[in-house]
Amino acid sequence: MENMEKYTDIALAIALALLVGLERGWHLKDEDEGKRIAGIRTFTVVGIFASLSSFFSKEVAPNFILVAFGGLLIIVSILIFLSKNENDKGVTTEISLLVTFLISALAAFGYRYIASASAVLMVIILSLKPQIHSFVKKIAFDELIALLKFLVLISIIYPILPNSAIGSWTSITYTDIFKIVIVLSAISFSGYLAVKFAGPKKGVVISSLMGGLVSSTAVTINLSNYFRENNDSPNIYTFGILLSWAVMFFRVVILTGIFNMELLSMIIPIILSMVLGVLVYLFIIKKDLDNTSEIKIEIKNPIDIASSIKFALLLSAIIFLAEKGKEQFGKVGVLVISIFSGLSDVDAITVYLSKLSTDTVFRITSVIGIFLAVTVNTLVKCCISMYVGGRTLGANLFKVTFIIVLFGIISIVFVLYLS
Repeated sequence: MENMEKYTDIALAIALALLVGLERGWHLKDEDEGKRIAGIRTFTVVGIFASLSSFFSKEVAPNFILVAFGGLLIIVSILIFLSKNENDKGVTTEISLLVTFLISALAAFGYRYIASASAVLMVIILSLKPQIHSFVKKIAFDELIALLKFLVLISIIYPILPNSAIGSWTSITYTDIFKIVIVLSAISFSGYLAVKFAGPKKGVVISSLMGGLVSSTAVTINLSNYFRENNDSPNIYTFGILLSWAVMFFRVVILTGIFNMELLSMIIPIILSMVLGVLVYLFIIKKDLDNTSEIKIEIKNPIDIASSIKFALLLSAIIFLAEKGKEQFGKVGVLVISIFSGLSDVDAITVYLSKLSTDTVFRITSVIGIFLAVTVNTLVKCCISMYVGGRTLGANLFKVTFIIVLFGIISIVFVLYLS
């Protein structure tokens, strides 16, 4: 049985090298035979070399793997030097040989999952060269600087924050606040990059879905503006806005799950029922949809430091008001704060109520509070759309909001009945 495990590890090591070699071979298939630095055979041989080196290290000489890697490093360095003299190509394939050796060695030593994940990730990165280069060209300098500043906050500021409560009125700590900001910024930035990467030619559907990760309010404003300027059928713009709202609903689910898995089981049926309300309306208007329009969603970079600090202050203020409301008026106070919070933001109150509902007494209050915040926020976006895009678009959104709220109320009654 032990020998079978060894054979399995070695077979995986060679297979992973073969996988990388297959991608490199396909990438270099148009080059002449003698001009290829390394193809499928070379990468497979490197995998076999790493497997045998790992075997010798385990059975004969413990440091043999280091000597083997050093020898390969010298060979690759010579190849890089010679290829640089001939032309000005990159060194991706040569570096990939070294990484492939390490991946195969990991697999041969028994670290199967790390080796497999690394190999798959490397193949993905290698195969997406044109898309990655195109994406890098789209990144503005100020966006890069903002990202670097944010990484400084995560790697330097976050570790030294005190793990003490932000006030005597709550148990939520400074690290909790910062962790929440990091999670929300990561979600928003992924959507921002997706919108920037996709571009306007992807149409309303893709732009709205990606934009909803960053700000469904921004999508609502953008599409309302497009409708007012083009003055054509409102259905495609309604469709896009509703898609961004649906993403916002799922964002609430993600945040709840991150901070309170027990509450998640109560929130999911409610959010799914609200999404179902969106789908019902989309099914009604599906006959008059044209997704060929080029829509450019204008969204601000969500991870600048100023925005992060503002959100942290907003979250702290909501926590303070909610705690005081709970102290003075109990559950009613929490629900009132949830309604007022929904006028501007859903994320902050969702996180607070998720943390609050670790207390079983307030679990149902948290569920209702999140629903109220989402409902109020949706109604606010309806008003914004009517103001920016006109009565026709606003009326469409108010209709679907009625369906969403109705489905949400029915699901809340159902959840309360079961609990």
